[in-house]
Formats: sequence, structure tokens, C-alpha cells
Amino acid sequence: ILITTIASKGELQNWPELLPKLCLLLDCEDYNTCEGAFGALQKICEDSAEILDSDMLDRPLNIMIPKFLQFFKHNSPKIRCFSDESAETMERRESGKESCGLSR
Repeated sequence: ILITTIASKGELQNWPELLPKLCLLLDCEDYNTCEGAFGALQKICEDSAEILDSDMLDRPLNIMIPKFLQFFKHNSPKIRCFSDESAETMERRESGKESCGLSR
């Protein structure tokens, strides 16, 4: 919660190592670490979509979206859901469309 609160307050540019570290943690063998990293990334995607696709942060979506796609067929339904919802959040931002019905 602390990480996503700091990120949602517009502090991502002051913590440049956060997003790369969270993306690295997605590959962790420990399920809880992977789930926690995905949960944080999903919340950051929801709260900070504009800045994630900006030059201010060197467009981290160029790294994050391909990473999310790797988890679409993960063994865990929860990880698949995090991956799908994170990618969908970015897609909605790009297209300006409403949600396709994923519930929270």
C-alpha cells in the first residue's frame, strides 16, 4: 500500500528504480512476491496511467506491457487476472473505451 500511495501522489519520477524493480519481482519464484509485485503494478497502472506512457519516465509501458503479456497463461488465476487487468487498463487509456466488464 505504501508503494502505490507514493506512486499515486506523483512521485514516480523521484523513484526511478521502482518500476524496473517491480517488473523484476514478477519473475520471482516465490508466489507471494510475484503476486505482491503484480498487485502494486496494477494499482500504479490504474492511478498513474498518464505518466507511464510519458517521456518523463522514458515510457515504462514499453517494458511493462510485454512483461504483463508473459503472464496471460500463468498457472495462477490471480496472476492471470492481474496481468489481464493491468494490460486492459493501459488499453482503455489508449483507446478511451470503457471497461470490458472486469469486476474488482
